[in-house]
Amino acid sequence: MSPRPMIAFIIALHAFGACTSTHAGAGDAVALHEKARELWQRNMAIVDESVEFWKKQTGTSPYTPKELENAIDFFETVTELHGRANMSFIGPIPDESLENASREWKAWYDAHAERLMYDASKKRVILRK
Repeated sequence: MSPRPMIAFIIALHAFGACTSTHAGAGDAVALHEKARELWQRNMAIVDESVEFWKKQTGTSPYTPKELENAIDFFETVTELHGRANMSFIGPIPDESLENASREWKAWYDAHAERLMYDASKKRVILRK
């Protein structure tokens, strides 16, 4: 093989390697974005179902006070919007203030969802710049 075709072959091989590594990186980014979305939805379910329980005031709470507190902390950390949940000696009370916070968090999510990413090193959801 003469040098010219050999150089073209090496360049093509290198380009192929760059493309496959870019796709692997893109796949990782998609997976981290998906994990962030799943964590957001899981925590939103805890907040919303707790608020619905408070409205009905029948049966048993679907989540423990600690689970609800962790969900509120999740949203306050990611969005920097405070939940303003009423706190009692057993934990947060899912009332109209938490319902209003849920609406604010959802509006924030609508504006920033595409930039959410799970940061594996910090083990939390972050807003990608």
